[in-house]
Amino acid sequence: MKSLSLKTLALSFVSAAIFSGCSSTSTKVNQDLDSRLQTMPDISSYEQLTLDARQEIKDSGLSPDKKAQLLQVQRTTQDKSMELRSQSFKLRALLVQDLASKQYDGDEVGAIKERLKKVEDQRLQLIYTAADQINGILGHDRDDRNAKIIRSFDFEGHGSEE
Repeated sequence: MKSLSLKTLALSFVSAAIFSGCSSTSTKVNQDLDSRLQTMPDISSYEQLTLDARQEIKDSGLSPDKKAQLLQVQRTTQDKSMELRSQSFKLRALLVQDLASKQYDGDEVGAIKERLKKVEDQRLQLIYTAADQINGILGHDRDDRNAKIIRSFDFEGHGSEE
């Protein structure tokens, strides 16, 4: 059985963003999504995900302008995601330290958890915003090739390294 990969998580976040405007997602859509997630190849590293996304953009057949726009969204998303990921890791380290401390302070643990939730919410919002930007660039009449670009797009920060 395949392990959960960054690419699989990216697809699930993009799918959630795409369907977030719907009050309820049909069972059929969820079943189809589950099937697609099962067939997604594993991504061994963040670097591989980045390279795959850039290759998908390069091979997309889109205009040079659209390719440049997609690459800009990718770079911006990647930079912001890395900043938030770093903050998340620091907060997690503090949380572990505080939980293991002989001078346990419940108020401080609560404050760390609140900050960690805020950072993770920002990361998720970053993914949703990037998905909306990509959808805007590609338009509503996306073909299968464009859908593949969205699936492979670099939504770093959620996956096996955490």
